[in-house]
Amino acid sequence: MKFGCHVSIEGGVSNAVKQAARMQINAFAMWTRNGRGWVSKPLDPEEIARFKDACSTYKFNPRTDIVPHASYLINLANPNEEMRLKSYNAFIDELNRCELLDIGLYNLHPGSTLGTVKQDGIKYLADAINRAHKQTKFVKVLLENMAGNPDRVVGTELEDLQQVINLVEDKSRVGVCLDSCHAFAAGNDFRSVELFKKFWEKFDKLIGREYLGAMHLNDSCWPYESHRDQHAAIGEGFIGLEFFRILMNNDEFAEVPMILETGNYDDDLATLNEVRGKQQAEVKELENSLFEAGKGMRTKNQAKTDAKTSKTKTKTKAKDLKRANDGDLTSLFSKKPKKAVKKESESEPNETDSKSESKSESKSESKPEIKTETKTEEPKEPEEPEEPKELETKPEENEEPEASK
Repeated sequence: MKFGCHVSIEGGVSNAVKQAARMQINAFAMWTRNGRGWVSKPLDPEEIARFKDACSTYKFNPRTDIVPHASYLINLANPNEEMRLKSYNAFIDELNRCELLDIGLYNLHPGSTLGTVKQDGIKYLADAINRAHKQTKFVKVLLENMAGNPDRVVGTELEDLQQVINLVEDKSRVGVCLDSCHAFAAGNDFRSVELFKKFWEKFDKLIGREYLGAMHLNDSCWPYESHRDQHAAIGEGFIGLEFFRILMNNDEFAEVPMILETGNYDDDLATLNEVRGKQQAEVKELENSLFEAGKGMRTKNQAKTDAKTSKTKTKTKAKDLKRANDGDLTSLFSKKPKKAVKKESESEPNETDSKSESKSESKSESKPEIKTETKTEEPKEPEEPEEPKELETKPEENEEPEASK
C-alpha cells in the first residue's frame, strides 16, 4: 500500500522529502509555497535541484507519490470575477511550481458558489481547469470531495465532481482525491464491508474508478451527514476503525496514494500498519481502545448536533403554528395553497443547513438529475476549512535520513 501524511516545507521543499523518508512513509502531501498569501516568491533553481535529488536518493517518484495541496485561498467557483481571477493566478502559479518540481498530481478544493447558482460555479471551475491545461504540460488536477452545504459548496455531492469532469476537455489530466471525513459528513456511509462495497459501486457509476487519483484518510469528529469538516484520529471518530481496516486490506487501492491529515501522524501510521493483513476480530481490542479514546469528543459533538437539530425543528414548528393561527391552513397540507387564503406578506419556512440523524442505508446509487437553484440571499463568505496540522518534529539541520525504505 502507498500511504503517508502531510509534511512541512519549512526550510525549503526539499526538506519535505527528507522528513517523509525519516518517517518511513512512501507517499506524502505538502504545500508548494506559503498558502496564506496570494503571491509567493519563485522557487529557487538550486532548491528545485535539491528537491529532485532528494526524491532520487530516497526513492520517491514525484509523478505518483507526492500530492501537493492547493492553497485554501483559491476558489475557482467564486461568482465574483475579480476574486476568481486572483484565484486563477494563484492556481496556475502552483501548477507551474508542480511542473518545475516534476510533480504529477495536484489536490484542489473545488470551491464555493457563495450562495449563487451552483451550476455556474461548476462551469467556472471547469473553464479554469481547461485554461490551465493549455498553459501547463502534464500535472493532473485532483478535485477533492467536500463536506459543506451542498447548495453552496461544489464537491459535497459526487455528482458535482462528475459534472466538472464531464466539462473538462483533457480527461487524462483530471481526477478525484477522495477524503473519507468529507464523504462521511456529506452523507456517504462505508463503515461495514457491505456499505464499503455499495459506496464504491456508487462512485464507479457516477465518476469511475479510473479517476481516483488519491485519498485523504481522516476519521470524523462529527456525526454522519453533519456537513461538518473536522478531522479525528483514526478510529476515534464517528467513522471508526473498520472502514480503514477494510481499505488497507483491499488490493484495488494498492497504487493510490493515501494521505493522513489528522495531525496525529505517528499513532495513526502505526494504526494503519497494525490493521494490514488482519480480520476485524483480530483487531477488536485495538478497535475498542480507539473507540473509547474518542468517546468524550463524540458524545459532546453528538449532543451539539442534536441540540441544533432540535432548535431548527422548534423554529419550523413555530412558523407553521403562526401560519395556522393566521388562517393559512391550506399551505400546511397542500403543495398548492389556495390564493384566497395565503397572504402575500408571509414567507415560507427556512431550509435547515444541516442534518444530524444518521441513516441506516447509503443514498440511492442511481444517477440523480442535477438541479440548480437561484438564491436571493446576499452571498456569504464560506467557512475557512481546517488546515492540515504540520508535524511538530522536523528533521534536524544536519541529520540525513537513511536512503532505504
